[in-house]
Amino acid sequence: MKKYYKELKRKIEIINKKKKIKKKKLAFFISNTAKFKNVPFYFTPIRETKNFYYFGITLFNDIFVKEICKIIDGKFNTIFVDTEKKSLNLKKKNYLTNVERAVKENIKKSYLKFYKANDLTVDAAENFLELQFKKEIRNLGGKKILIIGVGNIGFKLCLRLIERGANVEIYRRDTGKLNQICELINFIKPAGNKSRVKPFKLSKNKLSNFDVIICCAKGTNIIKLKKINELNRKVILLDIGKGMFNQNTLYNLSKNNFNVFRLDVSASLDMEVENSEIFKLLEKKKYNVYKVGKYKLVSNGLLGQKNDIIVDNVKSPKIIFGVCDGKGDFVVTSKQKKNNITKDLYKIFKKKISFV
Repeated sequence: MKKYYKELKRKIEIINKKKKIKKKKLAFFISNTAKFKNVPFYFTPIRETKNFYYFGITLFNDIFVKEICKIIDGKFNTIFVDTEKKSLNLKKKNYLTNVERAVKENIKKSYLKFYKANDLTVDAAENFLELQFKKEIRNLGGKKILIIGVGNIGFKLCLRLIERGANVEIYRRDTGKLNQICELINFIKPAGNKSRVKPFKLSKNKLSNFDVIICCAKGTNIIKLKKINELNRKVILLDIGKGMFNQNTLYNLSKNNFNVFRLDVSASLDMEVENSEIFKLLEKKKYNVYKVGKYKLVSNGLLGQKNDIIVDNVKSPKIIFGVCDGKGDFVVTSKQKKNNITKDLYKIFKKKISFV
């Protein structure tokens, strides 16, 4: 175990040297996984964004969290913690670890930001596919997509693609659950959306009909092709589960100029890190109500009463978002009434205030 802690300290030294050169902030990710390996944790690469350097670890249980927190606390501006409960607890059978709680109990100096790693993966996959069809007018609309493996990630990705107008078929070994998932997604998708998800039989149905094939399954050697022409020549193959094809099929695909993409979540992680600075501002936001003259000013984000005025800052407003209708929306305000409100507030605050 000592060598892992030693390596963690070494990486912190490296990232600190980088920080001094470019004067950036530091972030650290603590994620957890259900895929158990015979190591306490493994490291993710050091990455760089506009304002940050960051790296992290992936845990298989929460046994080592306390010691890890001692090493990293105060060394990083922000520590990101995976809140999904998916790693098994080695001390209690049939229990999941609570990495989030363990980190909260032991981090006292660094700022904590919570995230869901699986959702970042789904974001990355959706963004990747969007870019592949960016030049097409409908983008993902009307595309025929197969998702193999419909667990947490596959389910969420399927729903998003259906919402974007894709025609999705999904495969899961358990046909009972497969049919239930199809029924559920078709039930909860937007009512006006004509796209539907259908079950797919990997052993019987053809793969040549699909524009995109995505593998989210945990297993390996999922797809075994006898002939390359079983695939659409322009098909996009995306491996999320990291075991999409057997070795022989992968070799033949490469030989015949097919690209198999392995999902890269770097961009999603970068955005998560950069957006954390906006989140810090949101955390500091105060929600207030302030009576001034004949008006009641309300912070944006609060539900106002009828005739309340929603502004960016009740004590020093610059922007008026609207006049409340008392039902959670704004009333249609005439130009004359807008002018009257801004003139009245100008007399009080002695500065220009604008309606958006």
